[in-house]
Amino acid sequence: PYGVLVGDNEVTAGQGRSSQHYAAVRVCAPAQPFQSDADTTMVVLCYEPRPLEVKFMERHYKHTQTFIPLEGKPLVGFFAPPNDKDEPDLDKVVAFRFDGSAGFQMHKGTWHEQPFPELPGTKAVCLLRAETIRELKPTNPETGECQGQDISKLNV
Repeated sequence: PYGVLVGDNEVTAGQGRSSQHYAAVRVCAPAQPFQSDADTTMVVLCYEPRPLEVKFMERHYKHTQTFIPLEGKPLVGFFAPPNDKDEPDLDKVVAFRFDGSAGFQMHKGTWHEQPFPELPGTKAVCLLRAETIRELKPTNPETGECQGQDISKLNV
């Protein structure tokens, strides 16, 4: 219920597609249905290790946010399934360790914390709406929470 892996999903024989333009290029994983209804952007995030303590959980209403680790460095993600409530179901939070060989794309509305790196200098490509970057400013300075058209970020 959280999302899909983005990477070489070991497509079985006959499923991968070769490019008609470049002989050495093939699609090794099926296309993932990235969803965004407007100004999508790509940023590179630089992470340093921090304690595995979830302080905030956020969700996005208008896009399927994607994280793709670079240099094969692992990330740990905490997720709660989408819901119709104003806050995540904390008893349903799960953690996944991504070994750095693939990224992950969350479904719209999936509650999550920023990924936790295991190694210093970890970088990841993040695909998201530019609107989200503009909205990622605390609307409540005391709690650090923010609310916007595409984001709900709560101090949990």
